[in-house]
Amino acid sequence: MRPTLVSMVAAALFLGSAAAGHAGQVSQPMNVSLTIGTPGGQVSLIVGPLVLTGPSAGPASASGTAVVHVTATANLPYVITLNEGLHRSAGSSRNLQGAGTSLPYYIHRDDAFGQLWGNSATDPFLGPGVTGIGTGSDQAYTAYAVTINYGLFGESLADGTYTDVVTVAVDF
Repeated sequence: MRPTLVSMVAAALFLGSAAAGHAGQVSQPMNVSLTIGTPGGQVSLIVGPLVLTGPSAGPASASGTAVVHVTATANLPYVITLNEGLHRSAGSSRNLQGAGTSLPYYIHRDDAFGQLWGNSATDPFLGPGVTGIGTGSDQAYTAYAVTINYGLFGESLADGTYTDVVTVAVDF
């Protein structure tokens, strides 16, 4: 009988209390997955939310981080890529969309915002993927995001929520 490599990954976030008498509750669904691998190796992926924050007025940029967790079979090489998101315009950066306007932003692999993280080594707005080699344990990669200075041209952004969805993929 061939040994089967099984990995079970569960991630959950629960804030608030369900006890009677409390004013409210905030929760997030728990994602549970079962991966049945092959002798050649397997990879599991968990991605946290990327929330940017910044001042509400004045010329400023917003920034934030997210953590990408990869667990891969020992010595298995892989590449983590981030696609262009839902609101990217051709030949430009990713965009947060909301309140009738777009706000350009960039995702980097370093906190100095010097190395872009994307899915193309030749795209000057996205950058290449991040490479890794499996250890058999969780490996955490931090994504650092920053918007352009949204007061650069004397404009202010309307109040509201600006969003985008970027797909994280691991190729191995």
